[in-house]
Amino acid sequence: MRKCKIAAVYRVCVGLLCATALPSFAAEPLSPYGTASVRSQQYALLKYVVDATAYDPADIANALRVAKQMLSLSPKGSEMSVVVIGGAIRAFAKENYEKYQGIVDAAAELRDAGVRIAFCGSSLRGAGFAPGDFHGFGEVVPGGYVEIAELVGKGYVHITPPAILAKTKDARYADRPELKNK
Repeated sequence: MRKCKIAAVYRVCVGLLCATALPSFAAEPLSPYGTASVRSQQYALLKYVVDATAYDPADIANALRVAKQMLSLSPKGSEMSVVVIGGAIRAFAKENYEKYQGIVDAAAELRDAGVRIAFCGSSLRGAGFAPGDFHGFGEVVPGGYVEIAELVGKGYVHITPPAILAKTKDARYADRPELKNK
């Protein structure tokens, strides 16, 4: 009789354990490792140089988005420079303002937030421009890569946003489009 009671209590305990544990497993069948933890912290003051080397102005737009995001996560007093190098420098020529207004305005907004914008003089000349052809929120430096090297020597962290980041919006739905409208 005592063995029956123990067995019954055991079955009830196992049943309760299963009843409480199974719904969490059932809710996430493809999550054998659980859910990621969230770490929140205040970052220390940092100095960044964002390497915006590109031929396609869309990649410059991506670098500016990355810079804006980094700035939003950095404490006040952090320093940032964006160095524009390559053919995409054409986006900052005054004559192309209408075509690239969104990119130009995003860079000017960063400058207004304290970010230094530098244009590579070698790229500018190679593309057929003169310094006077560019908007006044940026500074023309002799060489973009030399500028980056100098800033790294002064303790700046070199950040190179890959062009692939431009395609992260809605990337969750690339393999599971049915989730988009939930």
